[in-house]
Amino acid sequence: MEEQQSIPGNEIDNEHGEIRSFSTDVGRLFELGFNTGFLTAMQQRKTISSHFGDLYQSDLGYLRFPALMAKLYGHTGVISTWDKETLQRWSLFFLQKGYLAGVNFFDEYLQSFEYCKPHKPRDIVYLQCNFYGESSLGTYPKNERTAVQELMAQFHAQDYAVQLTEQDIQGYSSKGNFLRADTLMLLRYGKQWRILCIDLSVFSLRTAEEASDLTSIEKIRNILATELRYVRSKSVFTNLSIDTDIDTTSEEVLAGQLQHYFTAFKRKDKESVKLIQAASYAYSFYEFLKKQGILTENDSVLLNVVGYTDRSINAMSVNKEHIQLLATCADIYKAQSADQTIAEARSYVLDTIQKAAAKSFGNGRDFMKKLVHLVDNSDGLQWLEHEEKLEGFVNTRAPLTSEQLNATVREHLEKRDYQGKNILDVHASLITKALASQTPYLFLTGNPGIGKTTAVVKFLKSRAMLGEGFLFLYVSPRKQVNLDIIRKFKEEVESGLRSENLFALTTNSIIIRNNYSSPTVHYYSKNRRDTFREHGVKFIFDESEEARHQRASKPGLEEIQEGLVIDRGEQISGVLSSLCNALYAALDKPLSNAIVATVAIQSLKRTGNGGNTLRHLERIFEGAYSKEHGVIPDRMQEISKNIKNFFVMIDEVTGDES
Repeated sequence: MEEQQSIPGNEIDNEHGEIRSFSTDVGRLFELGFNTGFLTAMQQRKTISSHFGDLYQSDLGYLRFPALMAKLYGHTGVISTWDKETLQRWSLFFLQKGYLAGVNFFDEYLQSFEYCKPHKPRDIVYLQCNFYGESSLGTYPKNERTAVQELMAQFHAQDYAVQLTEQDIQGYSSKGNFLRADTLMLLRYGKQWRILCIDLSVFSLRTAEEASDLTSIEKIRNILATELRYVRSKSVFTNLSIDTDIDTTSEEVLAGQLQHYFTAFKRKDKESVKLIQAASYAYSFYEFLKKQGILTENDSVLLNVVGYTDRSINAMSVNKEHIQLLATCADIYKAQSADQTIAEARSYVLDTIQKAAAKSFGNGRDFMKKLVHLVDNSDGLQWLEHEEKLEGFVNTRAPLTSEQLNATVREHLEKRDYQGKNILDVHASLITKALASQTPYLFLTGNPGIGKTTAVVKFLKSRAMLGEGFLFLYVSPRKQVNLDIIRKFKEEVESGLRSENLFALTTNSIIIRNNYSSPTVHYYSKNRRDTFREHGVKFIFDESEEARHQRASKPGLEEIQEGLVIDRGEQISGVLSSLCNALYAALDKPLSNAIVATVAIQSLKRTGNGGNTLRHLERIFEGAYSKEHGVIPDRMQEISKNIKNFFVMIDEVTGDES
């Protein structure tokens, strides 16, 4: 008989025959805390009904912290009082961290769709949280059949005829099936159904030896530094999101591609593994509900699948039409992938990456082969030279010939607009022609410096020469770019834009925060230099001492006493809201017929009522438009006498999924 090698701090789980590691045990504590917080948040929501009665209150009554710690001491083999106290602090930490995570997650989950059928009551048809068996570290044993019967009693209380045989219980309790889920909820509101499945785990603490003394500030600093390095080590692809509306055929293709990817990283990318595991449970539960007649093919169902670890959250939302994605995850999780299968999947993924990368280089296939060979056969710093000749390169400052322009460009422009002109001039002419048309949306792409923004500015200046007023709203995430836009309008007065007519506005979070978090904008004008208020917004002259003082960033942390630093955490008025209110005032007075407004925002933000921050744009024409009555003709005609052109330009959105 072969002798089984033991791993320090690990032991065999007799029930499932799996290796139980230290991280698994603290993961159980995290799970206990999370589910307790989940139940607490549920009880605090008086408008939500449930059907589990005192089931979980009874289960929690059997749990004792000293008993949990005694089990953990036995699993880790710690003996000394010091080590036990250290382990106890970590256990309390994960219980508390899980509890807060559970409370916040439940509230945020409900808020995410609170706007949907707000008057329909939320009814928790089924809730599954395990506080017994391995979830309790073995301190609270419970008969499996009894536990399942208590869970199914929730359906019986609602007159659902759920029947489970002994074989069914064994099947649904096996790997990848819903009775193994950490947290599982079936929610109904009106005719809408939601299935929420969460798989929980701890990855930041793998062994008992890593459980540093939490009373040491230096060791806590080292722990935080380690976690920070871990987060920094993740590439941008860690935050990959897929939002798709696909047909059945495309769904099967996508599911097949995901199977290769997930299998390839099955052992390494732990966060994605928890998502796959939760997806397997959700798919099993959905099939169970259909089989029992609780859900039908006509029911509207959304499945929310979450892999929740102490380091990150991976989530997936799937309609029943795309259930094949969850079925694929179930196949991956349940399959006992051999080393050969995983190696084949990794080879397939690597080959796919190589083919995609090869398209970016001349003779890219040979280059990628050399690169992979170099990586596989070197253990130090190596150099690889690659040369390629770019055909058809055009200098942006060199005059273009007719042959270098495609037929489409020549069709849209007069000969004088492109003959002897460089690519920047031709680009600007095309933009000007498009802006003068009735095109409501114009998408400009090109390298930095190609002249996208400059062309728009020049167009507006040219319209000003014709006596047409304008409102130009420019949105980008960079404050300096916004100031440069205003500078473009302030300069080149000879272009026809009279400087005394220009009224420029800008704002950002620092300006607002430094004015006691009240709606604030900085303005430039030749006609006035004072500070004034209109429609609840404070207008500060951009070149004043007050404005210079406000632009200086103040720290968000404040030392209220020696050794105690707090985050002021004030709620600032919204940046977009402040600017749109200021524009409303500028049009309502009116303050000018040549208005330039720039605002620095990072992304579109969702609000609690299901809307988003774009609603603030409605404030610009508040005096001439209302949701109840629509456009007010007389007021809109007054505005149109001064403002002929209204342009909104959203720049540098690359990298923002919103």
